[in-house]
Amino acid sequence: MSSSRLLSLSLLAVVAGTVSQSAFATVPYTENFTTDAANWRDGAGAASATWVASGGPDGSGYVTTTASAFFLDDGDPVVLFRGQDGFDSSGDAFVGNWISSGINQFSFWVKHDAPVPVDFFIRFATAGNFPGTAADRGELIAPNTWTKISYEIAPSHINEYLFPEGPPSFYTSTFGSVGNIQVGYSVPTGFGSVNQSFNFSLDQPSIQTPEPTSAFLWMSFAAIAFVRRCRAA
Repeated sequence: MSSSRLLSLSLLAVVAGTVSQSAFATVPYTENFTTDAANWRDGAGAASATWVASGGPDGSGYVTTTASAFFLDDGDPVVLFRGQDGFDSSGDAFVGNWISSGINQFSFWVKHDAPVPVDFFIRFATAGNFPGTAADRGELIAPNTWTKISYEIAPSHINEYLFPEGPPSFYTSTFGSVGNIQVGYSVPTGFGSVNQSFNFSLDQPSIQTPEPTSAFLWMSFAAIAFVRRCRAA
């Protein structure tokens, strides 16, 4: 994603909440959209995303919306879904300091019926909607099939697939106080001339901490190293 596209995305994401954030997000957490849209909204942020009771990747509920790229330029960002602090999306389970909470994984499932593969992105931002950090690997998602997209949230991936909307310090500003999550796609080549809306669906946005086994092994190695240091003293 180019710097000009990031600027466009920053300007596009104008819907912001001002509710104070909790210190920690709920970890682990997956929004399954079991009974409704869980206060996730469409791209404009004015209406709830459409809830569908069944048919998600595991057969359960999901949310969907329609969007058109008519008159947009190739590569322009189109926001499809908003899970935001100001909307109390998912009961603010995603809201808080992801760094101190140890959150290092974000994943979600998407499906679309556009006639060509589509590049989806995620934008994370504070409740004030800036600063923000976009996540985009440039993966092209084939139509008409549920596909899972996952990101490791770590500073080592800055400018690889995590793109702070400003200096690298914006990464810390964003993930130290996450308030908004926005899911969208980049306009495919030539789509700006297509006067047609397509369906885009979302399910199971999820945050995770490192695997318990990995954490246990790390603590075990640390304990062994400590004992060895004590014996050598």
